[in-house]
Amino acid sequence: MKKQYDEVFKKQCVKLVIKEGRTISSIQ
Repeated sequence: MKKQYDEVFKKQCVKLVIKEGRTISSIQ
């Protein structure tokens, strides 16, 4: 169960980083 949760958490982090990256790119 812990491992499965870590996988979901990683995916959420990746999505957030991509979203933030796009926001920063669009500002510059």
